[in-house]
Amino acid sequence: MRLTLTNEFGPGPLDIGGVHVGLNSGGGAIVAGSDRTVTFGAGEAVRIPAGAVAVSDPVKPDTLNAAYDSGDHLRPNDAGYKAMADAIDLALFR
Repeated sequence: MRLTLTNEFGPGPLDIGGVHVGLNSGGGAIVAGSDRTVTFGAGEAVRIPAGAVAVSDPVKPDTLNAAYDSGDHLRPNDAGYKAMADAIDLALFR
């Protein structure tokens, strides 16, 4: 997946940074471990000139976050399992 950001109608340059994507788990939350930083030309920020567009580098939100990957790119490591557990509101079980 690539993101296309536009400044086609802007009067001057548009600075964008800190862009992230993740898999939606509902209510504005994301699935634990699915957060990905979006880059543009390998940088985490981009300046889009007036009248132009910017296209991100490829993003793969359906793969494990490297911090949670056990090494096989399929199963989470201990930190990944902890992140999933921490994402569950235990009050739901009371």
